[in-house]
Amino acid sequence: MQALTRFNARLARYGMYFSVGGLFAIVAVVAFQVFGRYVMNDSPTWTENLALVLILYVTLVGAAVGVRDAGHIGMESLLVLVPEGPRRWFEMAIHVLVAIFGAAMAYNGWVLGASVAPYKLPNLGVSEAIRYVPLVVSGALIILFLDRALRRAHPGDGSRASHGTDAAVRLVHPAAGAGGAGRVRDRLSSMCAILYEGCRWRCSSSK
Repeated sequence: MQALTRFNARLARYGMYFSVGGLFAIVAVVAFQVFGRYVMNDSPTWTENLALVLILYVTLVGAAVGVRDAGHIGMESLLVLVPEGPRRWFEMAIHVLVAIFGAAMAYNGWVLGASVAPYKLPNLGVSEAIRYVPLVVSGALIILFLDRALRRAHPGDGSRASHGTDAAVRLVHPAAGAGGAGRVRDRLSSMCAILYEGCRWRCSSSK
């Protein structure tokens, strides 16, 4: 179990590096599109689709890392009122539901990707399935990253963290246990949402 924990910690760190690198790539692609359109008067046709694909990778991988760090927004107003013993079983049930959700993401992402694999993305020339790869990867990572949360919630484990439950039922303050990584993830998610809406607006306005 310790080996799995170390493996997951390293995987989560690389996942965060990947998401941050993807965010910089999105900024570069969008900046190049703006430069081409308003400076060169020759807007590249591939930048919008590429930015949208990159956003999928950044947000879904980052979301999986957030499960391990217990950094997703949730509600625990009622859960904290439950006695300690039953509360751990409720937490265990929540983690199982999150694992089922991750499995559903991975399975349905695989099915959808396989169904559109023969088609090509406009202006990119790659298979449509590339858009569903992060869904499969994120679902698998969510299941894998639940190891620490399950140990924390297990009735026989006395190492349960005192500051929260898990990614599905808590609201992490930026200065709380996630520390600097939590702040980076929150800012990353906000910037990705802004970029995604901007790309959608650009796509709709260009039609």
